[in-house]
Amino acid sequence: MELDIIIITYNCGDLAANCISSLKNAAQDLQLNVIIVDNNSSDDTVPFLKSKYPNLTYIVNNDNLGYAKAVNIGAKASKSEFLIISNADVIYHKDSISKLYSFIKNNNDCAVASPQQIYPNCKWQYSYGDFPGFSRAIKELFLISQLIRLYKSKTFKLGKSSKPYKVQYGDGAVMFVRRLDFNSVSGFDEDYFFFSEEMDFCYKLRKINKFVYFVPNSVVTHVRGGTDTVNTNAIKRMKMLANSKALFCKKNLTNKESLFYFRSQFYLNSFLLAITNVLMFFGLKHFSLRKEIYNEDRKIWKEIIKENINA
Repeated sequence: MELDIIIITYNCGDLAANCISSLKNAAQDLQLNVIIVDNNSSDDTVPFLKSKYPNLTYIVNNDNLGYAKAVNIGAKASKSEFLIISNADVIYHKDSISKLYSFIKNNNDCAVASPQQIYPNCKWQYSYGDFPGFSRAIKELFLISQLIRLYKSKTFKLGKSSKPYKVQYGDGAVMFVRRLDFNSVSGFDEDYFFFSEEMDFCYKLRKINKFVYFVPNSVVTHVRGGTDTVNTNAIKRMKMLANSKALFCKKNLTNKESLFYFRSQFYLNSFLLAITNVLMFFGLKHFSLRKEIYNEDRKIWKEIIKENINA
């Protein structure tokens, strides 16, 4: 059986080489056709990879087209029944792809299978999430989502896993996708440059009664942030993430639900900023970076609210 794996690169030759190297033990008897889609790297990413892996398929864009469009370009060049959409800063563990393949092959309602992601130090990393909206806003405002993540990070043990289960969306670093389902929703929405394109994709699949499953016995290491589509500072990255969530809301939710979510993000960051100020008052100066993050994120969401109220 053949599978196409689409790896998006941008100034990340070493990371991509490690990713490709890890594939040999990840898929057992499955034949992987590797398609590299490069978003106009300004370094030697492409020549470096070609020198190490000359027999792969390379598509080099003349401009930085963003993640979603690069994925679609790779998908058009693929031929197999199943696609793996992958960041370059991913290391595939033994049999990780085989386990995703086995699950999706035996579950017809599964359009996307997502693995458990871990950090390079083997700590738990979030691998799926909820769509923005009323429910997610309430969970975040009452710190339910944050406590669940904290619990999972503290109780996670590598090698110990639960059964696969449905989730709203899988993190876009690794998505094992059925080609028929990918095409049925016209692939990724190219209005998203970077961030939230996987949420939008999974949301559209859910509307046609196709689902995303988290498959925890499939494990990958994700450097996270190692393959930014653009070179960004922290503030610019935060703004891109917030604006991508806002775009998702405007495309898929009612105006009322969208504004509720936007306001929830503003109030959440205001609350976290206040707590951080109290902690710093009592001498915990190492929270200064958190203070800056919450303050900037609060400003970003305030501007998004203003823009959408006046729209």
